[in-house]
Amino acid sequence: MDWEEIIKSYPTAWELFGDYVYHTIGNFNVELPEAFNSEYVNFWISDNPSGGKVTVHYRKLFDFFDGQGIRVVVVNGWKDGKMFWIFRISGKGYFIIRRSEEYSIRIEAEESAFMKAFEVLEERLRKGK
Repeated sequence: MDWEEIIKSYPTAWELFGDYVYHTIGNFNVELPEAFNSEYVNFWISDNPSGGKVTVHYRKLFDFFDGQGIRVVVVNGWKDGKMFWIFRISGKGYFIIRRSEEYSIRIEAEESAFMKAFEVLEERLRKGK
């Protein structure tokens, strides 16, 4: 996951994800991540007496987007004897993306799906829906 791109491009949706992490973990203040990598994002905990950080795996985004009414689904298929992965994104009763491009690796499909889901959520939040 390109967490830095998410923070830069979708700041309102990112803030909502931070709130989600805050409420999922407990009584901590979630600040900007101190380190990034493709699968995990680390949040510094400012009111934890012992200090430290909380590490959140990107797959937690499935639950987050479900809670926002944005369903992210990654499925596989076969073509010419090779497996491929696609994603679908839907809202309440409608498709936002019925079928993405094909990916040869599942994690690539998931990461692309989440980037698109952040874009969809950011647009929805800006419109006040």
